[in-house]
Amino acid sequence: MDPGEAIGVLEEILAPPGSGLELVSNQPPGRAQILILGTRHRVLLAVTPGAGLGRALWSHNRLRAPRERVKRVALASVSALAGIARTPGSRLGVVGRLSVRSVEQGARPLNRVLADRHGLPSSRFMLVLRPVDRHYKPTLTLLSSGGKPVAFAKYAWRAETAAMVRTEGQALAELQLPHSGELAIPELIGTGEFEGNPYVLTRPLTSKARRSGRELPSEQVHRELLGPLRTAPAAEATNDLRAADASCRSSSLLEHARDLLVQVWPRGVALGRSHGDWTPWNLAVSGSTTYAWDWEHYARWRPAGVDIVHW
Repeated sequence: MDPGEAIGVLEEILAPPGSGLELVSNQPPGRAQILILGTRHRVLLAVTPGAGLGRALWSHNRLRAPRERVKRVALASVSALAGIARTPGSRLGVVGRLSVRSVEQGARPLNRVLADRHGLPSSRFMLVLRPVDRHYKPTLTLLSSGGKPVAFAKYAWRAETAAMVRTEGQALAELQLPHSGELAIPELIGTGEFEGNPYVLTRPLTSKARRSGRELPSEQVHRELLGPLRTAPAAEATNDLRAADASCRSSSLLEHARDLLVQVWPRGVALGRSHGDWTPWNLAVSGSTTYAWDWEHYARWRPAGVDIVHW
C-alpha cells in the first residue's frame, strides 16, 4: 500500500462521504493532526502526534517479543518526534501529514465520536493501514493523552463486514465466563454505529499477554469455551454451518457430514458455544489464562469440538 492509497483508506474510515468532514493532506509539521508512518515493508501506521508517542508505538504489536518491539519504537520515535520525512535507507519515517476538517457544523470524525460517546480520556488514536480486502475491518487503538492504549475499536467501514462486527459485539455481551477460569475475553466497553456502520469497543488485554504458539489450549479452556451443552438431532447440528458456508460451494460436503453424524450419533449431537475462528493468531497467554479475541464467527450452538477441528 502506497501513501496515496493509505490516505484514501483513512479518509473513508474517519471522514466518509456524507459525514460533513474532509481529510486535508500536506499539513506542515506541528499542525498535522495525523501522521502516517511508513516502513520499507510498506506497513503504514496512522498515529496522532503528541506526548507519549514512543509509549504508543511500544504498545503496537505488543504481542511480539520485547526485543523486536524495542527496535521498532526506537526507529519510529526518533523519526516521528523529529517530524522528518523518511530518508533513503531508513526503515521508518513520516510519509504523510494530515488533518480532519469539518465542513458541516457539529461533524466529528470516528475517533472523536468514540471518545465523546464512551467517555474516553482522549481522541488520540493509532491505526495500522493494510491492503484492503473484503474482510478488512479497521481497528483503531484509542490512546490516552500520554499515549497509553485505553480501548480498541473494530469498525465495519463497509457493508460486507457489518454482520461480522455485530456478531462480535453480541458475543462479547452474551458470553458469561467464570472470573476464576482459564479462558478470558476482551472487556466490552460498548457498541454503536458511525455513519450507519457498526463498531465494537473493548478494553486492552493485559500487557503481560503473549502469542500462544501452535500448542492447542488446555482441555479446561475448551470446556469453558463450550459452556453448558445440549443435545440436538444431527440435521440441526449442521444448520449453522450450512448457512455460513453457502457461499463456499461445499454444501455437498456438509450433507455428507450430516449423514455421517446421523450414523455415528443416531441419538443426537452435543452442541455448545463456538468461537468460529479458533486459531493461534486469535489467542494469547498470560500465566494460566488464555485470552481469545475476534469473535466475529461466534455461534451459541455448534457441534462440540468443532473449534478443535478448525485449529
